[in-house]
Amino acid sequence: MPHLHRFYIRPPALASDTASLDGGEAHHALRVVRVQVGDEIALFDGVGNEAIARVAALDREAVRTEIVRRSRAERPARRLTLAVAWVHRDGPIEELVRRGTELGVSRFLFFRARRSERPIKSIEKCKRWALESCKQCGRVWLPLIESANSLDEAIGENKGGAVAVAALGAKRPLVEAIPPQGDFAIFIGPAGDFVPEELETLRAAGAVEFGLGPITFRTEAAALIAATITLDRWGQFEM
Repeated sequence: MPHLHRFYIRPPALASDTASLDGGEAHHALRVVRVQVGDEIALFDGVGNEAIARVAALDREAVRTEIVRRSRAERPARRLTLAVAWVHRDGPIEELVRRGTELGVSRFLFFRARRSERPIKSIEKCKRWALESCKQCGRVWLPLIESANSLDEAIGENKGGAVAVAALGAKRPLVEAIPPQGDFAIFIGPAGDFVPEELETLRAAGAVEFGLGPITFRTEAAALIAATITLDRWGQFEM
């Protein structure tokens, strides 16, 4: 089967028999991929709907398509949230969002910790990185990406699931903190880790402390390692 270029289209466009790409997606199709009338492309709306569409018409700023067939992927039964303290550079944030999206993280929640240096510059830029990763890897559901101004706010935004926190020196391995069922949130601190008062706040909220062995990882690396362990435990990578 030939490779199909993949494009994002906002819901509920895939409910119709025709769909049009515009804005950045049209630019990508017209100027980068250079689609032609009659080509088949793949469309997805980020909330579980996909379609194979045939290019019907082109103009300078839009690509008009006709839907050939549709499919639906249900939302994952269990959702993983990575709650990550603000880091001071865009590069690690981009790496975290892109790779975490590919792995299957359902939600990224960036928050201000005591030792955080500056806020995330642009949540919209993070959403763009996640979208690009979904287009590349074939993921159907876009992850949620949110920001909180404090640890307390981040905890309040995460009600309804089990919680664990990566803590330097903790002896419990992550696999022992992963709940047998239900959603799960993993809190990762900034460079220098959480201050003691923040760990107490997390413990009071029911967080289970875990360690990642004797190596001290950067924030983004610790988050991705924890996500990989959790999602592997959930069978994310099984065929």
